[in-house]
Amino acid sequence: MTVLSRRGAGAVLALGAAAWLSTFVFDRVGTGAGTRVALVSSWQEGIGLTVLAFLVVLLGKAMVERGLEGAGGEKAIPGTLLLPIGALAVLALPYLPFAADAVPALDALAGPGRWWVWAVVGVQVAWAIGTLVVDAGRRLELQGRTSQALVVVAGIAIFGTAAWRLQLTPVFPSGDEPHYLIVTQSLLTDHDLAIENNHTRGDYHAYFPASLKPDYRRRGSDGRIYSIHPVGLSVLVAPAFAVGGYRAASLFLAVLAAIATAIAWRWARAECASGAAACFGWLAVVTSVPYVLHSFSIFPECAAALALIAGLRPRDRLTSSRPLTDAMLRGVALGLLPWLGTKYAPMSLVALALVWWANRERGAAIVSPYAACVTLWFGFFWWIYGTPSPMAPYGPAPQMALTNLASGLPGLFADQEYGLFATAPVLALAVVGWWRLWRRDAAGRRTMLTTLLPFGALAITTGAFELWWGGTAPPGRELVAALPLLAVPLAWAWESSEHAPVQRASLEWLAAVGIAIVCTLVFVHDGLLAANTRDGASTLLEYLDPARSLVRAAPSFVVDRASLAGPALLTLLWVAVAAAGWRIAAMFGVSTRGAAQLAASSLGAAGLLVVAIAAPAVARGETTLPVAVESRVSAEVLDRYDERARPVAVVYTPFQIMRPQGALSDVVFAAEPGVRTAPQPTRVMFNTRLSLPAGRYRIVATPAAASTLAGDLGVQVGRRGPPLVVWPLSPGSTTAEFALDLDASFVGFVAAPDVESRIARLDLTPLVVVDAGRRAPRPAVIAATRDNGLTLYFHDDRTYVEADGFWTKGHTTVDLTLARSDPSRPASAGVRLRIQGNRQTETPVTLVTPAWSTHLTIPPGEPVDVTVPWRIDVPILPVAISVESGFVPAQQGGDPGDVRSLGCFVQVIGPGEPTVAAHAEVR
Repeated sequence: MTVLSRRGAGAVLALGAAAWLSTFVFDRVGTGAGTRVALVSSWQEGIGLTVLAFLVVLLGKAMVERGLEGAGGEKAIPGTLLLPIGALAVLALPYLPFAADAVPALDALAGPGRWWVWAVVGVQVAWAIGTLVVDAGRRLELQGRTSQALVVVAGIAIFGTAAWRLQLTPVFPSGDEPHYLIVTQSLLTDHDLAIENNHTRGDYHAYFPASLKPDYRRRGSDGRIYSIHPVGLSVLVAPAFAVGGYRAASLFLAVLAAIATAIAWRWARAECASGAAACFGWLAVVTSVPYVLHSFSIFPECAAALALIAGLRPRDRLTSSRPLTDAMLRGVALGLLPWLGTKYAPMSLVALALVWWANRERGAAIVSPYAACVTLWFGFFWWIYGTPSPMAPYGPAPQMALTNLASGLPGLFADQEYGLFATAPVLALAVVGWWRLWRRDAAGRRTMLTTLLPFGALAITTGAFELWWGGTAPPGRELVAALPLLAVPLAWAWESSEHAPVQRASLEWLAAVGIAIVCTLVFVHDGLLAANTRDGASTLLEYLDPARSLVRAAPSFVVDRASLAGPALLTLLWVAVAAAGWRIAAMFGVSTRGAAQLAASSLGAAGLLVVAIAAPAVARGETTLPVAVESRVSAEVLDRYDERARPVAVVYTPFQIMRPQGALSDVVFAAEPGVRTAPQPTRVMFNTRLSLPAGRYRIVATPAAASTLAGDLGVQVGRRGPPLVVWPLSPGSTTAEFALDLDASFVGFVAAPDVESRIARLDLTPLVVVDAGRRAPRPAVIAATRDNGLTLYFHDDRTYVEADGFWTKGHTTVDLTLARSDPSRPASAGVRLRIQGNRQTETPVTLVTPAWSTHLTIPPGEPVDVTVPWRIDVPILPVAISVESGFVPAQQGGDPGDVRSLGCFVQVIGPGEPTVAAHAEVR
């Protein structure tokens, strides 16, 4: 029988405790900075999770031992292998008295950040176990084309997964992507580059639902409209688009991105003479947010990455056998870069000079095809615009200025929204690899210059742009083309840290953080966390910490580019902490991989803690003020409220232990003028939209100075339809209550403008919240109304709600939920509906509930009453209404302006006893 060692037992306890902590609910309640509150899971759940952790460790131990035995290595597993699990202890920090109050950024560890901690520890343990098994079998030093093919396949798998998850979402395609594809469509359908007729026809609707105007600054010399965007990418993806449209073009670019990183892997393996080092450098690039999110998007970045690294790659046995062909292909590859983007022209010249110097004996074979490509490039602008200037498409507006480098150059790397290192921190340690390559030998210096100079040329060129962040695009766009080059110095940084195990583990730790970031952006909220809005606050950091403590600790170079002292000081703070941590890592004298990984995690956590503490001293003024707790949209303590699963609440100021119901009174949502500026889908007071779970709530209205409350105030549930409840305001009536039977992601307040001007503030507090485990799992609420003692919740936009009922659209199915909203009325075993259809022809209607269905034929112009069975002990009833026909009122003598396609009109008459018609089918 397998027995766990003491370290194994400790790992089990640590895993169980961390898993238990991860089920807690942490939030801040009250006003201002708020008071911490934690909803604690039951002790039985903690014991169960610990038992599960024991089984996981036991099973994992058995599997690894079997793998070691099969590889011919030692069967025993080092007990230190599980030491990285000790890093899970940081999950307890937000729950300690005073800790999170002193450092509010710790709140993130009790929110989504806790899954980052789990991900980092999981990657560390997996890396350690994988290395142990591979070292036993000596399998990592792969050779030949097979190994490179595996690297390509792995890259395609990573990029394909991201594409599958994010394609045809609100984020992809967006920005410049449809503009590149519209040129492709013009080439395929019209055999030209003019795009005005393609926009007029709406060709882009095949992949982009919104309206799209031509993106141009000046017309061509023939008076026609040509896209401002470089034509190279549109031509490149044309064959793939012709075969399979947008998705095929996206997959084709993902394949190119994977090939580029495979070349980088081959280069790193040759430079380091280590497959493990090459794999690390490759992994750091292919899992970086900028490269993953651009790998499948319709941008020229990854195609340019392939052209650049194909031109710069070192000679090997294959290329040395055909030197002239190799030289010409390098020239062509580098010559194609300007076609993919004018911004790549300076980088291509730097790369050409490097390749020419390394291959001087075949310099003409390199320069000639490059010169031909560039000459044709200039000729293209002469043909279209009558001038050879590559700046012709942009018109008279200046695109570049050296003064932009003051914000653009540091912003490319450190900006919290668009900076390269903000979402891929391990790439910053390419600097270490470059330094060590320079100090190694002459060959190392050559490699250092070959990878650094093109990267630097691209950074300087794009940093001088007015829009150095790349417009509407994922983070790090402007530097993606040179990212595969970083795999080489990163691989050497890892390889040269063989005798500094904590430094090597720190590299791996940063790579694991990058993997956690990219997984969050790909799998959470359909990629919307990567869609920043140039407001100086990273969407990702706001997701981790809605109170913006993390936002205030990270630099932003976007908002106020005239005042850079704040972001510059914050950047220097991060650099100083990182440099100190790297230096300390070199001083650790650990002897095992597990200890090195735990030390790296400890250093990383300590460094982040130092930045969080020191950042307020160099805060950037008023651009990122803390978000008051009462001004948020939702509250975690309400969304995950469940007295059965979490029976204990801990309030920290003053410290109290109570039942969860007692903590609800401290939750406040406030609506005030000027706090929320973003417009909502429908007009609501003060732009306040809340997301509330099922429960009962109280609203308190506070009058404005020298004003008297008067008029009607309503609660809008859903973005369509009338208010759910309306009550008259007066000096003696400033408070009202309302109930939600379902979770509602859109709750706002509505009033006439003159009434709104009399209100200074609205406060909403929960009275009762339904346990999360007892809430009905229904779709999002789009509209809600009350009728005859019932509340109707509509889950789609296929209805028109009126005062005495609602119309369904024709030829469609409507999904709604009925709820008993009047407790004073006795519950009946059914609800009676009156249905009216087309005035001229019969209307077939089908009603379906989870336990019953019926088909009705509504005579022309005559209503039909039907009683829908509804168990007395069931509070809500899902109903689907399908209409197989439709009519337009304007065509049947109605309002000439009413061109809606209508199905049937439904009214709630009241309670009724269930009856079964002859044509009804009961299930």
